[in-house]
Amino acid sequence: MVPARASHPPVDGDGAGYDILSFDTDGSDRLIEVKTTNGWERTPFHVTRNERAVAEARRSDWRLLRLWIWRGSQRRSNCGPCWRRMCR
Repeated sequence: MVPARASHPPVDGDGAGYDILSFDTDGSDRLIEVKTTNGWERTPFHVTRNERAVAEARRSDWRLLRLWIWRGSQRRSNCGPCWRRMCR
């Protein structure tokens, strides 16, 4: 059984470089950054300097989850390595 240990990072705001501290099936950390926008899936969004730094330093742990609303429908995607092209 996998323990329920997902939580918010120990730092308030964007200081941690991610929004949710979770874990993978092997127990390793999964750092999840959540971005929300109105508009279609290719609408640009902002990633802070600190979020980029954490993404680079913890490449195998850091994930970007994108949530958006398009024509009244909620959508989501897990952005892979291409996330940099969608950022401002």
